[in-house]
Amino acid sequence: MLRLTHRPRSTGRFRARLAILAAASLAVLGAFAGVSAASAADTEPPTTVSISEVNCSGSTYTVNVDVHDTSGSFGSAKVTVNTVEVNSAPYDSDDRYHYTVVLPGPGQYLVAVFLGGGYFAGQEHYTVPEDCTGPTPTPNPTSTGFISPTGSFGDAYCTDDGGAAADVTISTSPATRDVPTYVVVQNGSNTESFDGVTGSDGTYTSSVPIPKDGVTNVTAGIKTASGESVYAGDRDYTFPENCATPTPTPTPTTTSRPEPTSSPTPTDTPSPSPTESSSLSLSLSTNTVSRGNQVTVTASGFAPGETVEIWLHSTPIKLVTGTADENGAVRQTVTIPSGADIGAHKIEARGATSGSVYASLTVTDGLAVTGFDSTSIGAVGIGASVLLVGGIAFLLVARRRQAA
Repeated sequence: MLRLTHRPRSTGRFRARLAILAAASLAVLGAFAGVSAASAADTEPPTTVSISEVNCSGSTYTVNVDVHDTSGSFGSAKVTVNTVEVNSAPYDSDDRYHYTVVLPGPGQYLVAVFLGGGYFAGQEHYTVPEDCTGPTPTPNPTSTGFISPTGSFGDAYCTDDGGAAADVTISTSPATRDVPTYVVVQNGSNTESFDGVTGSDGTYTSSVPIPKDGVTNVTAGIKTASGESVYAGDRDYTFPENCATPTPTPTPTTTSRPEPTSSPTPTDTPSPSPTESSSLSLSLSTNTVSRGNQVTVTASGFAPGETVEIWLHSTPIKLVTGTADENGAVRQTVTIPSGADIGAHKIEARGATSGSVYASLTVTDGLAVTGFDSTSIGAVGIGASVLLVGGIAFLLVARRRQAA
C-alpha cells in the first residue's frame, strides 16, 4: 500500500515539473520570435513622401509636398528649392507634414524633401515653360539626380589699378537658378571667399583678384541645403608679367615752375594671413571621421562675441560660421563633405581678430558594420532550450527510479 500511494505522487510531481519546463521553453522561443519580428519591423519603410507635379493655374506655379511618418521617429520635415531651404516645420498631431511650394516663375527647379535631422527623403526636378497655362507638365524623369556643377576659369588679365584678375564661371546641369555658389582664392596662407547664386540661365560669374606674389589657387563649386560644398573645378594662376603699375600723368606746368615729381608707384598690399595664436586652443570630438559624418569642434581663447569660421583644409572649405560666447569659446558640430579627399586634413578655427588655431583630422571612406543576426542566435537558443529540457527530464526519471 505504501508503494502504491507513493507512485502516483511521484508521477504527479514529475508531470508538474515537465509542464513548468515546457512553459519555460515556450517563453524562450517567444522571446527569440519577438526579436526576429522586431528586426523585421525595423526594415519596413518609415515614411511616405509625395511630391506633386507643378500646378500652372493662372500666373501661379505651385508644387504640393506631403509627408506621412508612419514611425513618428523624425518629428519634422523641410523643403528646399534649388538647394535653398524654403520651409521647415514639425509634424501635426497625425505625424503628417504638408507644404505648398510657390515657384517664382518659369525656369528650372529642383524640389527636395528632408526629414528631421537632415535625412534625405526624395526630390523632383521641374522645367516650367514660359507658357505654362494649360495642363500640368510632368517632372523630367531623367533629372531627378543631384545638380552637377562645372567651373570655367578664364585667363588672368590686367586691371586699371595695376593689378590682375580672372573671371570664374560656375554652370549647373541641368541649368538651375538660385543655387548658392562659392569661389575661394588661396595664396599661401591667405584665403579670400566670394559667394553668390546662379541666375535664370543657371550660371554665376565672379571676377577674382590675382595676387602679385607666388602661385594662387582658385577653387569653385556650389553649396547644398545641408551645407555641403560640391566641387566644380580649380586652376592655378600667377600674376601676369605685362601687368605694369600705371604711371600717374604729370600735371601740366608753366615754364616758370619746376616740373612736378611723379608719385611713387602704388603696390597692392595683400590681406594679413591667418596666423596660429598661442592663446587659442582647439579640440575635436574625434580625430578620425568618415566622409559625410559629423565631428564636434570646440575652440576657446577668442574675444567674447567674435565671429569664428570653421574651415577644412587642405583644399579650403568653409564648414560653418559661429560666434564666441561670453567666455570666448565656440562649439560647432560640422559635417565632413562626402566628396572630401581621404587622408590627412586640418580643421581650422579662424577668429575675425584673434587669429587661427588648427587641429589634425583623418578622413576615411567608412566601413560597413555587421548587424545583429537574430536568426542564428535564435537557432542556438532553441537548441540550448531543448538540451536543457531533455537533461532535466533525464535527472527526474533517474531519481524516480531510485525512489522506487
